[in-house]
Amino acid sequence: MLKNLFEKVYIKRLCAFFSGGLVPFAFSPFDFYFFSIFSLSILFYLWSKTKTARESFILGYLFGFAMFGIGVNWLHISIDLFGNVHLMLSLLITYLFIAFIALYPALCGYIAVKYFKSSLFVCMPILWVISEWLRGWIFTGFPWLNIGTSQTDSILINFAPIIGDYGISLIVCIISITILKIIFYKNRQRFISLSLLIIIFLSSLVLNKINWTKNNGETLNVALVQGAIPQEIKWHPDQDEKSYDIYMRLSEPFWSSDLIIWPETAISSKYHLANNFIEKIDRKQKNSNASFMTGIINEDISTNTYFNSILLVDGNHHF
Repeated sequence: MLKNLFEKVYIKRLCAFFSGGLVPFAFSPFDFYFFSIFSLSILFYLWSKTKTARESFILGYLFGFAMFGIGVNWLHISIDLFGNVHLMLSLLITYLFIAFIALYPALCGYIAVKYFKSSLFVCMPILWVISEWLRGWIFTGFPWLNIGTSQTDSILINFAPIIGDYGISLIVCIISITILKIIFYKNRQRFISLSLLIIIFLSSLVLNKINWTKNNGETLNVALVQGAIPQEIKWHPDQDEKSYDIYMRLSEPFWSSDLIIWPETAISSKYHLANNFIEKIDRKQKNSNASFMTGIINEDISTNTYFNSILLVDGNHHF
């Protein structure tokens, strides 16, 4: 019955779109990391049952459009607020961009079915990782929603010091395929796939026991403060004081730390316009033990260019 159901084209396409839409929920703040494995299992299964490269392209495109459509639609906020573009136009630009990057999984499926049909399960993980790498490189790159990054809270993160983000993407793809083989294959293929899953799991446990950094004996008590100011209001001039007050209130319990860190552009004013904020921080810092670090915008007046900078307040010095 399941086999006959997946013979229907519209069911395949709905499944591809639905599974792609699940991928963003594998990332923070949702952290359902198993969704990425589940979603790729569905996509790879659909590709394996597709008879034409054209249909595999469509399935991959629907998967990618749903994945990026949900996962990166926030781009319109930057275009709208900082590009002085009307909301509807910013949405159009955003979804045109999404329509473009959805081509990467689409081409992955097309190439897999067109040229590697006989060795599909071997080639799909490799092609997927290549597509992620190309997406992160072409036209300066957009490596957002790389599958490996979704495994930050899973045991697969133990592989990161050795093989990095793309390597974990490869492992996720391999796991997705082994799950398919365990479900749909019998005897030898099922045994091999189950053995591979066990090897991956045990390897991760072993890697978890390894310390990849050396302790030099010195420690710092560091406080990371995130004000989570919405982008929609962060850059309004009348929001500067309010944002500063939020950060100072959140930082208050941590001035006994060695270092307090605020995030990128936590002070949304340019450096030479933020003297009042910086003086208040300076006074607070001198009455405590903590050094202070924040992101801030710096302007080179001679060239009229802006830089994303870091401000360090430490004793009588600003860096």
